[in-house]
Amino acid sequence: MPRTRRTCSLTRSDGLGSRQVGDLGSGQARPWEVQGFIEGRYVYGHAHGRQVRCRHVRSQQVHGQRRPRPPIALTVLLLLLAFPALAAAQECAEGRISSIFIDNHSIFDTTDPAAGGRLRWAYELANRLHVPTRARFIDRELLFASGECLDTLLLRESERILRGYPFISQAEVFPVPQQDGTQHVVVDTRDEWSTKIDLRLLYDDGVRFDGLNVTEENLAGTGQLVSVFYRNRRENQDFGIAWSAPQVFSTRWDAQLALGRTRPGRLFQQAILYPFVGEVGRDALRQFYRRADVSFAYAIGPEVGTRFTHALLNLEREELEVTFARRLGQPGNFTILGGGLSLERLAVPDFPASAEAVPAGDFDAAEAAPPALAAALVNQVNDVSSVRVNLLLAQRNLRFVRRQGLDALTAIEDVPLGTEVELVLGRSLGTGTRGGSRASDDLFVRGRGFLSVETGSLLVVSNAWVEGRRLFTSGRCVRWCDVLGQLDTFLYWRPAALGRHTLFGRISGTGGWSTSTPFQLTLGGRTALRGLGEDALPGGRRLLFALEDRVGIPGFPSNLLDVGAAAFVEAGAIWPGDAPFGTRSGFQAAMGGGLRGAFPAGSQNVFRIDLATPLTGGRAFREVLLRISFEEVLSLAAGFRDLQVERSRLSGVSTELFNFPK
Repeated sequence: MPRTRRTCSLTRSDGLGSRQVGDLGSGQARPWEVQGFIEGRYVYGHAHGRQVRCRHVRSQQVHGQRRPRPPIALTVLLLLLAFPALAAAQECAEGRISSIFIDNHSIFDTTDPAAGGRLRWAYELANRLHVPTRARFIDRELLFASGECLDTLLLRESERILRGYPFISQAEVFPVPQQDGTQHVVVDTRDEWSTKIDLRLLYDDGVRFDGLNVTEENLAGTGQLVSVFYRNRRENQDFGIAWSAPQVFSTRWDAQLALGRTRPGRLFQQAILYPFVGEVGRDALRQFYRRADVSFAYAIGPEVGTRFTHALLNLEREELEVTFARRLGQPGNFTILGGGLSLERLAVPDFPASAEAVPAGDFDAAEAAPPALAAALVNQVNDVSSVRVNLLLAQRNLRFVRRQGLDALTAIEDVPLGTEVELVLGRSLGTGTRGGSRASDDLFVRGRGFLSVETGSLLVVSNAWVEGRRLFTSGRCVRWCDVLGQLDTFLYWRPAALGRHTLFGRISGTGGWSTSTPFQLTLGGRTALRGLGEDALPGGRRLLFALEDRVGIPGFPSNLLDVGAAAFVEAGAIWPGDAPFGTRSGFQAAMGGGLRGAFPAGSQNVFRIDLATPLTGGRAFREVLLRISFEEVLSLAAGFRDLQVERSRLSGVSTELFNFPK
């Protein structure tokens, strides 16, 4: 029999919606309670008093029909046959779900007649202009159905999945006990503003246009993303369109597509993904293809003694991956096995004639690189072509807890606690020539470890990975080649005595060894020392420390936005390694501060406006950088990805890519 689901969507009959509830199962008192279900309405006990009418979205049940009584003998026979099912029904320790109600709110909460004041008309106008997330979309993300036993884990994971979407700011899933022993489940969500126009201006070295993105993250309430982008930053001069859908043909399959042009050529990217659904999904599959012509920019410091600030290599990159993975065990103790095929191709056509040099940071004025600059790049000009058979092994012992205002200002965040380790082995197949590049004979190895521990008011989260290729033929590397690694540790301390303050600490180490393909780091930048420019102090191995005080500022309109402030001090050093134009910086320091905000209030998306200045070197206290970002770049939500490292990685195969939410 098909699984029966009786689902309702709550529509406000008096213009008033629901309030946030406390953590499910935590024993925490909720600011409101469901008092009853009367004539198709849930009555919420709240100071404003409200009733919410239930309308059916989908029902496969028949109610209120009088059926003829069967003969007594037939009744006895049916009872005997149904005994196993009746016994199974007794196994529902928390009751069986009899109905599901979806209450999907718009952006601003207008439930309190006293809230909003003179801005109330603007809130109501924004809600009317916004297309809310469809109840059917939310319904398809739920991990439970009517007629099933109530399972607290499935309710929590459904809630976490909904919060994982960027267009949903708040999600609450909770049961309401009924007199007959069953449970009604209420799914309460609130949307983010999903239409975003991102006019990018760069302030690091004067104001200049950096690009424009126009994105709709929740097209007509279906969860689909459509974006038109134009980027004109440094070596990147790209424009194109992107589309993604999280529920292809009303399933859990995801699809992505991007088309565009880049500075040296074209871009095409396509993916089909069936992710691990929360912490209960068992199977995942990923098919990914990308073909792009890209430019790789090397920063050149003044100590090199040239009028050029950058060197450019134009690359042809192609990636194809098909990987399947399966989880064994139980939530909180999963063993993951996977395998598949991948293709990686990297070529630097027409080198050294294609190498370029950029004078005074003007990438539009790039010219042919002088022989001396081209010679400095030769050790990282190496065509790579591999078809690999990959094996994935992982152990995942994680659980998720809800915390408020950790990286966000007031939003609920899902924080992983526990450990996860991963090993990826990829053996190349065959030799010869493929796509104009000599096929590699090697073994790709990647290891990753994750640890998250919370004790009292202190949270420590650490992530480390290392990868490289073991060569079986002679080449520019001896045995191991293109070894990259990164270690990040985030610390959050929120003692009760400090009230609204969160002290954030960071330790990060990144490096490359025996690199035969393009690779370079810098000490300055948005995710490094924020008081230094993006191209300051290039090298191949880097160490960073940061300490930041984040504090919420009360007193702003409760619906409009959340506001906070931050002050930080940071230090770091970089070493040459084998990166071109690398320098030994010694320890450098910087400091800064600024404002943090979230719009509307309760949003998970944080924007920042910071001023930063170096504390060491010839520019100490003489140079002030203005940085504006539309995300909290140092956060668990942003992850531990370093774009300077990611652009140099040859293989992206990892079990990390299968998880949703991340």
